[in-house]
Amino acid sequence: KPMGLPTGLRKQGEVDERRARKKRLRAKREEAKNRLEAEKEKAQGEPDRSEEVPEDYKEGEKTRITTSEEFCDAVGKALRKGELKWEDY
Repeated sequence: KPMGLPTGLRKQGEVDERRARKKRLRAKREEAKNRLEAEKEKAQGEPDRSEEVPEDYKEGEKTRITTSEEFCDAVGKALRKGELKWEDY
């Protein structure tokens, strides 16, 4: 009669085996999930970027924040130079 492992060691081996199987199943499931997500993204194709504004659009135009007094002064200068026409309604 062949002598096997003692009962405690045999049970521990079975537990280790189950843990390893469970770990392999989880990894397999995770891999399948990632593959499915990748296929979905590939099926959707490239996102529509037709309405996006390019980064260099009106790059030369910079917005300048001014106080109301500075704005009034700038408008006054432009009126005096004749760059703007003032219309009374």
